[in-house]
Amino acid sequence: PDPNTREYLLVALSHLSTSYPGFLDVNTRETPIPEILDLVHSRERTGSLAFNLQACLRAGARVRDRLSEDGWRLLNALPDHAEAPEFPAAARTLQHLERLALDLAAFAGIVTETLNHGHGWRFLESGRRVERAIGGLSLLRSLVSSIYITALPSDAEPGGASSIRHDQLLLETLLYMKDSLRLYRRRYAGAAIESDAALDILLLDEGHPQSVGYQIARLAELSADYPPVGRGRSRAERLMIEAQSTLRLTELERLDSDEDLHATLERLSGLLFQFSDSLESDYLRSTQLPTAVQTA
Repeated sequence: PDPNTREYLLVALSHLSTSYPGFLDVNTRETPIPEILDLVHSRERTGSLAFNLQACLRAGARVRDRLSEDGWRLLNALPDHAEAPEFPAAARTLQHLERLALDLAAFAGIVTETLNHGHGWRFLESGRRVERAIGGLSLLRSLVSSIYITALPSDAEPGGASSIRHDQLLLETLLYMKDSLRLYRRRYAGAAIESDAALDILLLDEGHPQSVGYQIARLAELSADYPPVGRGRSRAERLMIEAQSTLRLTELERLDSDEDLHATLERLSGLLFQFSDSLESDYLRSTQLPTAVQTA
């Protein structure tokens, strides 16, 4: 990509990993490889790949009795992909990441096919969908909503030929990252990549497994089957009805500015965080019985 596009992508990486200051520092953007390798290999850095894989392994160990033998073997081997080699290099790290992507997909498939699909599985699936939706929204905020990225240079006037090419490169990269570029080319054969069409696929399309809309539609279905909490719909279900309604009523061509898009993405993120909090408070928070204090 051209230098400006590369800088947008680097800053988006810092936002996605929430490892700050990261690439928000201009000096780090000038020599990005050490920061990228650290985001992959550092176990002590919150938001890094190695840190998250260790957290995943710890969570899996707590439900070891529910995982199949194949699932446990795959999970146990995941942190090895983020181990720093003796002589770390970008090419070697890329090979590890490609293998990790395949193993994560295999692990997700084994979990889906072997776990009992009761209430526990519904909460597990809900967690997956919440994380995917929030990650997708963060990516859209980083790369599509320009007010989310600050202190980046620009060598083109808005609307100029260089600016349009830059926007198309960002959109093409975004579609590729979300495994949606082939779908775009099938749906809009021969057409240049446009923001409204890309957002329709990545944000609104409830039939596309990589879109935010798909995650929210699945959460709406799952929340309707949660155990009842009081009378009427649960708070979690109401939040997902609101989020789904927000998406279905969004008309991309009527969004007048990046600020309008940013506000919509922020609202959806807020609803998802409230949904996560409601699951914890209504279903997942452990309660302890009071213990009698013995006196002599």
